[in-house]
Amino acid sequence: MREYWQSAGLPQFAGIRTKFIRDNFEAAFTAAGVDEDRAKTLTQTVMETLGKIDAKKVHKLATLVFISPMEIERVAIAVAGCTSDKEVSAAVKKNMKSALPRDAADVALFGRMFADETEFSVDAACMVAHPISTHKSGNEIDFFTAMDENKPSVYEDEAHDEGAGAGMMDSAEFVSATFYHYAALNLDMLKGKFPNHTSEELQAIVRAFTEAFAIAVPGARRTTHNANTRPGYVLATIQNGQPFQFANAFEAPVRANGHGYIEESIDRLIGHLKTQKATWGLSYDLEVSTPTVPFSTLLDEVAAHV
Repeated sequence: MREYWQSAGLPQFAGIRTKFIRDNFEAAFTAAGVDEDRAKTLTQTVMETLGKIDAKKVHKLATLVFISPMEIERVAIAVAGCTSDKEVSAAVKKNMKSALPRDAADVALFGRMFADETEFSVDAACMVAHPISTHKSGNEIDFFTAMDENKPSVYEDEAHDEGAGAGMMDSAEFVSATFYHYAALNLDMLKGKFPNHTSEELQAIVRAFTEAFAIAVPGARRTTHNANTRPGYVLATIQNGQPFQFANAFEAPVRANGHGYIEESIDRLIGHLKTQKATWGLSYDLEVSTPTVPFSTLLDEVAAHV
């Protein structure tokens, strides 16, 4: 999802997850008018405040930091005028505990944890469940070979004869299935992280989150399996109180019955939703789905309720 936002050039989702934060802060201090030597000194103190320095490689932290460029800039500006390590540490803590800047929507959505400075941690505004297959499915085997296209046919020294055969061969396991995937976004929590955002800015974040959740494809083995399929059904709801997901619709596996898994899975999900609404008295301020409406309309309706 984060790669999807970044490839779309959305400036609200600029978070960086890294141990290698030194160059970013040194550049930020230089941009703030600090000379090179002092920038390095200040950066070292900032890194020590954010977390533990790697014992073997002092140029990086021992743990990952999830931070946005605007946060780095904000900390650098606040620290630039400090005259002692104590002042630097206090300025870092104050600014890292402040409301998130406008480019940190991904930090707000997915949260972050600081093991040493828990005050810097951010509770995630969304929950994302692992996709599960709606039916019985087993691992398939992808056997592949690669041929050496520049292998000599004959060597003068027969001891180095390469012989026939592939240059390499291997196999990888994969699953091909119809999946149920669920996420919940706490809108009040999201708004609380961006108290100065306009309604339009919050709507843009929620719209981008909904779009990426439905469309984004994981990068692993993307070129070998080309799993660029779109969902057969997308349901978006907005409600007060505790969110509900419907994974239990597939507690018993769907059977294709000659019609494939997608149609049967959609029917099972819709039937389970109706049962849950009747049993628990669930009601929604918004309930919209594709292909009942176009996906763009679903996004518009979700954003309009933010």
